Amino acid sequence: MLCQRFIILQHPRRKVVVISDNAPIHKSKVIQSFLLSNQKKISLFNIPSYSPELNPDEHVWSYLKTYELAAHQAQNKNELRKIVDKKMRKIAKKETLIQSFFMKDYMH
Repeated sequence: MLCQRFIILQHPRRKVVVISDNAPIHKSKVIQSFLLSNQKKISLFNIPSYSPELNPDEHVWSYLKTYELAAHQAQNKNELRKIVDKKMRKIAKKETLIQSFFMKDYMH
């Protein structure tokens, strides 16, 4: 829930869209209460449990591994973390690519 509060603070003038995979933790009383008290700031969309093909996050990770990290040469976790951060920032600047993750049609 800390993540949701952080997102709301980072985007005070926007309504935040959250896509949930219906995991049990996302249905807890604490989360449901938080969502109810922040209805004007958060829209929740649920996808079926165990459906990675519908989860945009899965498409981002797949793209990252397939296209951006295919030839990485990190020697340790810290180097890999830096490379991933750099590649994710690169992806974040490509609006059409981000939209494609929601359409299951990677545009590389």
